[in-house]
Amino acid sequence: MKKFAESDADIATLRAAGQGDSPYVNYVAGVNYFVQGDHAKAAEALEASKRGMQEPYLPREYYLAATYLSLGRLEQARAQAQLVSSMAPRSSTATQLMGAVQISQSELGAATETLSKAVADAPDDVALLKMLGYVSLLVAKPEDARKYYERALALEPDSTSIREALDIAKLMTGQALEADMASGLGEAAMQGDDATRALFRALAAFRDGEIADALKQAQALHEKDPKAVDPIKLIAACYLVAGQWDTARTHLQQVLQLQPNEPSAAKNLARIEMHDGNLEAARKLPERRRGCAPRRRGGSAVLAMPGDAPVGRGGKRSRAGGGLREGA
Repeated sequence: MKKFAESDADIATLRAAGQGDSPYVNYVAGVNYFVQGDHAKAAEALEASKRGMQEPYLPREYYLAATYLSLGRLEQARAQAQLVSSMAPRSSTATQLMGAVQISQSELGAATETLSKAVADAPDDVALLKMLGYVSLLVAKPEDARKYYERALALEPDSTSIREALDIAKLMTGQALEADMASGLGEAAMQGDDATRALFRALAAFRDGEIADALKQAQALHEKDPKAVDPIKLIAACYLVAGQWDTARTHLQQVLQLQPNEPSAAKNLARIEMHDGNLEAARKLPERRRGCAPRRRGGSAVLAMPGDAPVGRGGKRSRAGGGLREGA
């Protein structure tokens, strides 16, 4: 357990007893600050520990390198990472540090080489696979990223963060993340109300490639019920298929305003951000809590965002081409 208050109290007691200059006390204080996220104080304490005991101590050198990296003091971080590497040349942690420094300084080719060599020696190292997947995204090699994240996920199948990263890689390669429509569409349509049946007629038009007709029907549904999420999702999907990504973005954002945890809208919006080079924005978008809200019967039970199929700007389009008009 992270008993920070107790640790702080113990450190204060030792300092009151005249042990404030002890390299060990400063080291423990530095680690405590680092874990709590106070990197400025962590740097002060770890540097004080190093002044008191100049002989390299591997755990301290690692924390100091990570602290410098967190503070953006990249040249100091590089020097510390090199020191850690010299002390433990086959250490995965040392490689991660150096790779992180290289990525932070946009040395993506060097980072790829560093991490690739390490993964060749340690093919089951999840942390290295995740980093190599990340740098592959940065250098626009999403297929490589997908393979690395799939390997990492096979080793840690319950990892949410790896699943999210894999989602991003799939988005960049244009792979569908969900089935266009779940089975049982006909049954749900028969059981639904007029609005639901109208939605399914619009979905059928979309499925058949009649994108302009699907858009017209979805817009009519949206006018009748502006807060209904599914018609807006279908409108966005139509614009995605037609390659009108900026218009699709507006409607996807509207979906997320109404239903923040809607997974397919988040994923498609992430796709747009990735193709626009907004990596950090894209990483924040995929579903953070899987199964966070039960799907209702009727339209929402089967509409998983039919626009998951488009492959990117200028990519494969439907019969509608790029001639859709904005009307919602």
